[in-house]
Formats: sequence, C-alpha cells, structure tokens
Amino acid sequence: MAESLAKRARTAAPEASVSTLALPTLGTIYALTVGIDGTVFVATESALHVITPSAGFVAHLAGSRSETGCVDGEGLDTRFNDPRGLAVASDGSLLVAETGNRRLRRVSPHGTVWTVAGGKRGFADGMGTAARFNLPWGIVVDGHGTIYVNDFGNCIRKVLPADWTVSTLCGKNEGFRCRWGGCGGALPFPSWIGARHGWQSDHR
Repeated sequence: MAESLAKRARTAAPEASVSTLALPTLGTIYALTVGIDGTVFVATESALHVITPSAGFVAHLAGSRSETGCVDGEGLDTRFNDPRGLAVASDGSLLVAETGNRRLRRVSPHGTVWTVAGGKRGFADGMGTAARFNLPWGIVVDGHGTIYVNDFGNCIRKVLPADWTVSTLCGKNEGFRCRWGGCGGALPFPSWIGARHGWQSDHR
C-alpha cells in the first residue's frame, strides 16, 4: 500500500502484520502497483521507482525527483508530471496514467519511456496521441491485456495495446452518465479503478 502522508510504501500480511518497504526518502507516493514477480513500482510527483522487497533495494527507474515536465526518452533524462496511476502490462512494461500531462505512458523495465496515448486536455477517442484525456487517474489491465483508465470527469476509457486506440467504455464529456451495459447510474467524478485477480473483461 502507498502511505502518501508518511511518504512510504508498506505491506500488510493476511495475519495483519505490517512492514515498511521504502524509507521516506522517496517523497510523497502518488501511486503503487506490484508486478507478477513481486517487484513494487512506485510513482512520486515526478519520478518512478522500483522496490525489490526481498532485498530491500530501491532503484530510481525514470524521471526526476526534483523537476516536473514532459520528456520521453531514457531513464533519468525523462520527465513526468503527477503520475497518478500505475499498472503492469501483459508484456511486463509499466503503464503510467499521467494526470498532469494528460497522457498514457509506457515504461520498459530498463526505464525507456514512450507516450502511447493522449497528450492534450480534452475528450476525444482515437489512436495514440490523437486521443484526448481530461485527467487520467487510475489504470488497470485485464486478463486479455486490455487497459482501462479512469479519466476523471470523462469516466472510463478503454485502450487497446495493439495500436493504442482509445475509446469510451462508460461515460461522456458532459452529463457524466454511465453508458456501459445499459446502466443508467451516474459516475460523477471517478478517480480510482481496480479489478479482482484473474478478471477478464468481455468488452473487447
């Protein structure tokens, strides 16, 4: 779990024991996700970090700890602005829902960063950087590898990793009404999104 105010990442075992993974030197933790092998990925205001729990090792993966921005590239030369959602893709790369830069970014295990969708504030479906997000926040990947993003104010967006096509699964730019599966309930300002283990969506 991410304990933002205390600026650390912690684990809670089934028997309720709690331990700290990272010391408060990382800064405020905005997002956290865990890979299949147990590796922990953490996002702060402008950087991404990797924690290896078994060794207690923390590595700086990408971005700057002191400077925000928007730069793709390699490792510490890249820049982020308010990465609020993390998820591990089916190929092992890290997916970042970056609120400040209104985009979805992909990070290789070695720290290479690409912008794969979005880039300007708005509401538009489309392929790659032609798509528009309002405030991409939470992100999750289903059992098929399909990506779902909680776009704050624009509801739920679906992203296909084959060509990074973005579509709207639920909600719209105004009115904030759910259009998924005939549901008529409101989704005013969704922030976080999650899926139970092994979940596979039929909405492909």
